[in-house]
Amino acid sequence: MNLASLLLDAHDGERTAIRTPDATLTYAEVRARVNQMAHVLRRQGVSKGDRVLIALPDGPDFVAALFATLKLGAVGCPTNPDVPAAEHDYLRAYTGAKVFLTPGSVRYDAPATFESEGTSDDDVALWLFTSGSTGKPKAAIHRHGDFAYHIERYAKGVLGLRASDVTIAVPRLYFPYATGMNLMFPFAVGAQTVLFPEHPTPERLFELCARFRPTILTTVPTMTAKMLAGGPGDLSSLRLAVTAGEAFPVELHRRWNERFGAEMLDGIGSAEMFHVYISNRPGEVRPGCLGRLVPGYEARVVRADDTDAPDGEPGTLWVRGGSMLLGYHDDPGKTQAVLRDGWVVSGDVFRRDAEGFFFYEGRADDMLKVGGIYVSPVEVENVLAEHPAVAECAVVGYEDEHGLVKPRAFVVPHAGRVPDFDDLAAYARQRLARYKVPRSWVLSDGLPRNDRGKVMRRALR
Repeated sequence: MNLASLLLDAHDGERTAIRTPDATLTYAEVRARVNQMAHVLRRQGVSKGDRVLIALPDGPDFVAALFATLKLGAVGCPTNPDVPAAEHDYLRAYTGAKVFLTPGSVRYDAPATFESEGTSDDDVALWLFTSGSTGKPKAAIHRHGDFAYHIERYAKGVLGLRASDVTIAVPRLYFPYATGMNLMFPFAVGAQTVLFPEHPTPERLFELCARFRPTILTTVPTMTAKMLAGGPGDLSSLRLAVTAGEAFPVELHRRWNERFGAEMLDGIGSAEMFHVYISNRPGEVRPGCLGRLVPGYEARVVRADDTDAPDGEPGTLWVRGGSMLLGYHDDPGKTQAVLRDGWVVSGDVFRRDAEGFFFYEGRADDMLKVGGIYVSPVEVENVLAEHPAVAECAVVGYEDEHGLVKPRAFVVPHAGRVPDFDDLAAYARQRLARYKVPRSWVLSDGLPRNDRGKVMRRALR
């Protein structure tokens, strides 16, 4: 099985595959470009098992480069095209890439037919980079079969994607979340994807949604907040929206429902599992909850002594299923720490209720121990986000004058509002146990985020 052939070859060539602000490509035209690109890469010496580092903006060239790499039996390594040159230099050395594809380097002067290499489910297909929040990016190694497995369980089984869908995404295609949602998943069912090269703004998203009438929007909570704060926008074409990547506050969810109406499915995934493995379902969304396991996946909530926590008690999430990474490239220590007894140890703290619904408490290394009791920053942030003066916030720990850990809140206000911190503290005390209420407050113009949109709590600390 070759993933590129699986996603490209089964559909009517006359069906529209890609729409951009400047062009429309059918599946036949995409196949031709992919085949031409495969010939070009072969001329450059790429063969089965070689790595190809892909640093391209969203658009037909990214699609051609990724699928051509897979057709050759080579290994695609998609990365952010906009990072400093030093990070690309690091990734070129780290991956040992045979070819490094950047804007302007993609050519199509070759035949439009190409026979895929004989790959199997177990051959390596892609290296998916972790966000690098604790250091240099590391590559989670995935096989062709990992993606096929997840497409059946999540794209078709949970989202119910169909050929009539039109997808559009806020995260860029190098991010595994979008590689699935805005490329592999629509291509798996013969649907359309809307691609545009620039990083989105609310105004641009509203413009593109009005023009292309997408049915599925992939977003992140930060952009959702910006869209709600922006001017008028018509999202009436949507049948579903999907969010992941960071906690989605209940208050933000409520405002989304009031303003736009389309069901927003919150979920959680990781590069280690390729994509979302816990998700809300259409028709049974619970704000503040990440939903239930995607069919085909299993999870444990585990105490510090590696025993299972009872329902309602927080613990580290262990997960497994048919899209697990093989390991991390050139990092046996991290591989051993994350892959344990057939499970992926996620590093996320969850609790599960008796009905099998999961609730996110935060990253294990972000949890605060205040007065001997663990505090979830996410719980505090969700409460503060409901205050009318707060646009977004993040809570981290700091040491007071006695060397004791206390919560500190960084608050980004709504435009035209200046939060009164005494008022915020009183508001929090009415809704939280006293030890959870921030003792220190910082007014901020914005929260530091990495290239995946996640808050960099280490920088705040």
